[in-house]
Amino acid sequence: MKKLFKIRSNTRLQIFLGATLLLIPGMQTSASKEDLSSSTKMIAQTAPNVLETNSYLLNSDPNHSFKMSFIKPNNRFKDGIMKGTEISSASAIIGPDLSPLILEMQPFNNPKQNDPVISNSVNGYLEEYYGPPLPVPPSPPVSEYIVTASNLTDDLIISASTSYSWPDSWGNIIVSLSPTEGFADQITIPSINGDISATIYVKTGVQFTPGDCYGTITQTSTGAPTDIIDVYIASYLYVYSPVTYIGHALQCPGSIINLPLTTEGFNHVGGFQYNIEYDPTVLSFLSLENLNPALPCIYEDCEDPAPSRYIISSVTNINPSLSRLNIALVDEIDGSWSVTDGDKLFDLSFYYTGGFSGLVFNDVSYYYSETGGVPYTVIDEPQSFYYHNGSVGPANNTSTITITPDALSFGDVLVGTHSAVQTYTITACGLTAPVTVTAPAGSAIQNIDGNWVQSIDLPHTEGNLDATVTVCFKPYSASVYSGNISNESAGANGKNVTVTGTGIENNNPYIIIEPEALDILYTDFSNPCSSSQIYRINGCNLTENLNLSNVDMMAEFSLTGENDFTSTLAIIPVNGVVDTSVYIRLCPFDHFNLVAIINNSSSGVSESLIAKIVTVTGNAPVTDIGQVTAAPGAMVYVPVTVTDFIDIWSAQYIIEFDPTVLSFQYLDNIFFDIWPHEVSVTQIDSTHSQLEIIIVCGLDWAMTAPDNEKLFDLVFAYSTGYSSLDFGDCFHTHFWTGILNDEPHSLYYHNGSVGPVKKESSLMWLLKASTILQKVI
Repeated sequence: MKKLFKIRSNTRLQIFLGATLLLIPGMQTSASKEDLSSSTKMIAQTAPNVLETNSYLLNSDPNHSFKMSFIKPNNRFKDGIMKGTEISSASAIIGPDLSPLILEMQPFNNPKQNDPVISNSVNGYLEEYYGPPLPVPPSPPVSEYIVTASNLTDDLIISASTSYSWPDSWGNIIVSLSPTEGFADQITIPSINGDISATIYVKTGVQFTPGDCYGTITQTSTGAPTDIIDVYIASYLYVYSPVTYIGHALQCPGSIINLPLTTEGFNHVGGFQYNIEYDPTVLSFLSLENLNPALPCIYEDCEDPAPSRYIISSVTNINPSLSRLNIALVDEIDGSWSVTDGDKLFDLSFYYTGGFSGLVFNDVSYYYSETGGVPYTVIDEPQSFYYHNGSVGPANNTSTITITPDALSFGDVLVGTHSAVQTYTITACGLTAPVTVTAPAGSAIQNIDGNWVQSIDLPHTEGNLDATVTVCFKPYSASVYSGNISNESAGANGKNVTVTGTGIENNNPYIIIEPEALDILYTDFSNPCSSSQIYRINGCNLTENLNLSNVDMMAEFSLTGENDFTSTLAIIPVNGVVDTSVYIRLCPFDHFNLVAIINNSSSGVSESLIAKIVTVTGNAPVTDIGQVTAAPGAMVYVPVTVTDFIDIWSAQYIIEFDPTVLSFQYLDNIFFDIWPHEVSVTQIDSTHSQLEIIIVCGLDWAMTAPDNEKLFDLVFAYSTGYSSLDFGDCFHTHFWTGILNDEPHSLYYHNGSVGPVKKESSLMWLLKASTILQKVI
């Protein structure tokens, strides 16, 4: 019985077995199996409506099967090619724009049970992408599939080619058994007992072509049917946007803050535009600062005349609580820029008034341009993947330190000399202690006296600090220096300023002193000399001894810090070099001479060290006014006593009283160590007078009194009634340390009073009289 195949083109095409036919809409056709040739083609002219095709495998002949391809001449694949597949699974919807349509059927043998066979895991089809080496393409650059084979009698050869692509020079398919290496246009895989199962990695070696192309991967082995994978190679002309970040900060109200804008994947960027929204009641935009060197200039800072490319910024007020900052790179057509991942593009400088504000990306865009000006579509959706917002908020009660800038570069500086100075600002709030600033070796900080030191303390005012730190670079060897200036305070997160510079050779004699000034603590006033501190001396190219001395002979030196201090010291250079630490202590003759200038000299060069006594401010003595009772019209003596009254150089007491009750006369019974003194009375109003007592010691003298000793008596004429004796604004000056602490006032000054003698009641007098009378009886 003949097997027929039928074609009905009006709605459905059914293929059982066939010959070459011309399909006319509405026509039925049949052919016998014997009409089948080795390569049978059916040419179908589609109707204006859609032609739906389904195909089925003819089961009457188990040794034959067919592959079918739909090929539209002169317009391949993307506009209508349907890839080859077995008839048993082929199905396609072809629109009227695909006519004329060629159906090509190629017979091949179905394998018998023990015949060699090769198959792949991708149904004979792969897509590959290629393009310029820009940020990550939209598909992995390496594809993969699994090849399996059985019953092989020889090696499996996998060959990649683009021999039939148009034009054939566009493709460059390569394969490998590794995703990272070993790629070639042909590889060989030996079988194990005739079986193979391996992962094959595929990529294109092409970096740029003007369009799409095609290729094949052919898998062959002796005696096995060829397995073919068609490869569609697509170029891409779009890239992913850089990832952009705005920083977050907790800031002190009323200060300037620089928020960094950093990026990743900023490569071949020809231009950008950022719209950043913020709350103008919280932040006021000032400027762009610290532009990355890879970018052109900011418009305000460009040379005159301005170059053709520059960055501009402007602010638009949307409403009272929303402003939009626009930042754009102008004239981006002819160039592009790249920045290392994580580097800062620039700082956004704001004045922070207080409160919280986000810094939110609104409308943002990038323009890419490689050499040659080829544009690319930049993908930046979803926006949250590529643009990360920032914020500024209050530091609350947390101690916060902010540094601007956070790096100083001094370049090349001759060894033994100082660089030009540079500065940075430090702001802080919520502080409970001073900020200690410490410089690394080779750098120095200028203190309030103008001296170069290694460390300074910056005091705060009610927890707030706004200061400028001045730094210089002073290399003592020909080497590269890199270190951090630390800025730390108790309870706050410390911040560092990176300092870099290079010392270059200097053949002249030189001496470097670090630090150039020392504050030496003096607390034990019974000891004639202070504790010792260390300073460092580095001298090079010296031809004589390095001599240490001081004019007033107050300083003493030692190389060990032991009991070998001396007022002069000579250090012998070794090969012209001195590099050592020196211990220094001060032995003051009196409290006026607290500063020593130390000369360090050799071979016609000299450097000075300034060393001064720093004393710790102690607490004021405790002072008490007595409480006295008196009869009206009497003269009263009110004692004033003290505790911890030691080495007091001067004192001032303001004592307030009621002049209608008391009339001041003089001081009496003055402690012998108090001399001279001044006394004055000022009447404020009818019921309020102030007594001022000033005690000042003579030159090089100090007052010391035993605890609870009376300094003097206040002598008043008492009329009648009651008056308190209240301390007002007082102070004590210590002979060594200056003004003494007397806060809180109530701990150091205890008030007194004068009042009437208490009269006993008549009942009390009668009781006393009765008692006396009973004793007599």
